Amino acid sequence: MGVVFKATGGAGVGFAGDGERTVFPFQFAVFGSDDVAVRVDGKPVTTGFHVALNDGEDAPGGAVIFEVAPSVGAAISIRRYLRLRRLSAYGSSASPRGDAVDRDLDYLTAALGDVDQAMRGSLRLDPADQDAGDLALPRMVPGRALMWNDQGDGLANGPDAGEIAS
Repeated sequence: MGVVFKATGGAGVGFAGDGERTVFPFQFAVFGSDDVAVRVDGKPVTTGFHVALNDGEDAPGGAVIFEVAPSVGAAISIRRYLRLRRLSAYGSSASPRGDAVDRDLDYLTAALGDVDQAMRGSLRLDPADQDAGDLALPRMVPGRALMWNDQGDGLANGPDAGEIAS
């Protein structure tokens, strides 16, 4: 019988570079090395490293191994990034294999867990205001605050820092 996937904890870890260390471990489940997203100082990195995954279901995760150690103080972020996709194709001529169904359900559980974790840090309307307005962002204007419009039913660009301070 296969392992039941549990979406516990976060699917990301952060480190600070020391100019010497090249191996950065992570202990969250991924389904392939392309499910690992790496950022250095907030910028996505796609080259200069490889991902080594642990063997077996009992030790999820692996390590990101850089070719050159990140500089001293560099912020290294390693996260799971699951693209919505099917892992298996179920033919109409035979019953699907249990392990294939388990893997697909584990993938969906992990993806939904990642969405749930991301939503925890987002702003949410009070339930009483759910249908009260339009939350589309206005066009970006550098240096302006984001605020409710005069009617209180949408967002608008507000004053700049100088206007707020005076």
